[in-house]
Amino acid sequence: MFRHKDRLKIVTFHHHLIPIPDTGMEKNMIVDAGDVLWTLISHEADVVLCGHRHRPWLWEAGKLRIIHAGAVSTNRLRGFYQNSYNIVRIENGEIQAHLKIVGEQKVDLSPACLKNLKPLINDDSEMFQLAPN
Repeated sequence: MFRHKDRLKIVTFHHHLIPIPDTGMEKNMIVDAGDVLWTLISHEADVVLCGHRHRPWLWEAGKLRIIHAGAVSTNRLRGFYQNSYNIVRIENGEIQAHLKIVGEQKVDLSPACLKNLKPLINDDSEMFQLAPN
């Protein structure tokens, strides 16, 4: 049935497939997102890359990872007020996603880690760091 079972399946969207915390009312999701999500899962997609909300986040739906990007060069940010980008590394079929805050640290792109980033104010500039455990 699937000719390329041994290959990684990566799908990209501009708009988001699943709502993201801290971003306000949902009005720009993909039309028929539930059907799209079911299609992705039933066809064994591995990763969805998207980023319309400028809010880094990671959802997992079964084996499917939905990776939302932040924004590297804008001040139109929601819920996470630092410019950032994602680093997605695929090695031997293993997918690793990290968040890189521009000019700062690289952290694991997981909801637990993202929720632990706390703002620090230094000399009129906002910076984020991991909160102590």
